[in-house]
Amino acid sequence: MTRHLAKGVLASLILLTLSLSDLWAEEDIVTLVNKGISLYRQRRYPEARAALEKAVLVRKEHDLFYLLGNTYYMLREIEKSEDAYREALKVDPNYVPALQNLGRLLYQERRYTESIAVFDRVLAKNPEDIEAIRFQAGSYHNLGNIPKAIEKFEQIHRLNPKDLETIRILARLYESSRAYSKAIVFYQKLVSLKPDQAGYYISLARAYVRLGKKGQAIKVLREGHKSIPKDYYIAMYLGDLLFLNKEFSEAVNIYKKALLINPESKDIPICLAKIYFLQKNFAEGEKILEDLLKRDSSNLKVYQHLGTVYLAQNKLKKAAACYKKIVMLKDRPLEEYLLLGNILLYLNKPEEAIQFYEKALEIDPNDIRSYKGLGAAYSILSRWDQATAYYKKALKLNEKDEEAKQGLLYALKRDINGIRANIDALSGASPPACRRGDTGVFTQD
Repeated sequence: MTRHLAKGVLASLILLTLSLSDLWAEEDIVTLVNKGISLYRQRRYPEARAALEKAVLVRKEHDLFYLLGNTYYMLREIEKSEDAYREALKVDPNYVPALQNLGRLLYQERRYTESIAVFDRVLAKNPEDIEAIRFQAGSYHNLGNIPKAIEKFEQIHRLNPKDLETIRILARLYESSRAYSKAIVFYQKLVSLKPDQAGYYISLARAYVRLGKKGQAIKVLREGHKSIPKDYYIAMYLGDLLFLNKEFSEAVNIYKKALLINPESKDIPICLAKIYFLQKNFAEGEKILEDLLKRDSSNLKVYQHLGTVYLAQNKLKKAAACYKKIVMLKDRPLEEYLLLGNILLYLNKPEEAIQFYEKALEIDPNDIRSYKGLGAAYSILSRWDQATAYYKKALKLNEKDEEAKQGLLYALKRDINGIRANIDALSGASPPACRRGDTGVFTQD
């Protein structure tokens, strides 16, 4: 009996030891998990990873895999992070935090189609999860599926009508899709919610312009200018539209206000000069452009407009100097070379004109205007043989060109060689051979 009693006590001790061992093991896992969580919260991610990797070997729980996935992500171990989230979802396929983070990770890795599918599972649990819809909208946008992206952003807008970012995105998406009427609706909302933001007035006006509603665009910018009178870009764009609408007096006033806001502007003086030119107020246009050149002596646009102003006033010497600057600043200035040649002919400087016509021919050997200009220049120099040659070249390009025909006829009448050639051609005779040293201008019988 004593032996049986001893055996019973021994068995009880074994069972007690096993129970205590299990309890201690359980306590060790709990300690390990708590340690991993604590280290994660302290942002000691390498140590947290080591603790959590041990914990998930024993406890296959979705929240532990999720936390391990977050830890991997913070350590930029993206593949391991994805695997951990997927392990969490094997344990619980509907565990929303793991679905959300997996969807975000796939989005950041530009795996947009997979991200959309994951967020579909989130939305199956909660159809009004704005963040999930936003990631899907972004994914569709990045995949180039703009209609679907718009559909998703519209859904977000219905759930949160005052979300500025969504309104802004929808306005831009509709504008880029050329759905300007719909873009206007959202730009109007932006103006209403943020009337102190100049960019919204400008974008709304631009959408109206693209619909052909210039008057409505001007109205919007007037409101914007009234609300934000110190904004340079609203004033400049309003001035531009008034200019295009031929409301020159108001455009000048607005441009001057813009110039007060930004005295260093290089665009406004040019715009003002354009209006002064159209109003034939050449002196005012000349003054404002010359003042701008004092600040910016290499501004090609200024020289181009100033050259036109000088020509309008018949200030040919100043115009020539201006266009000489232009040909130095501009690449392949064909038109300017031709214009310079013409101006120099009027100034009775045919030798200099020839240089610019020849430079024009280097750019375009088939430009008839260069040949006619050279013909005229050599005619002024009484070098009739060369004038004749260039007029003939012009007529090869266009045999019906009246200017070249008249130039050639004029040159032939004054060119003795030309006269003799015409006579010989009519009589069927051959031109006499020239003696050594003979210029060919005068020939003895």
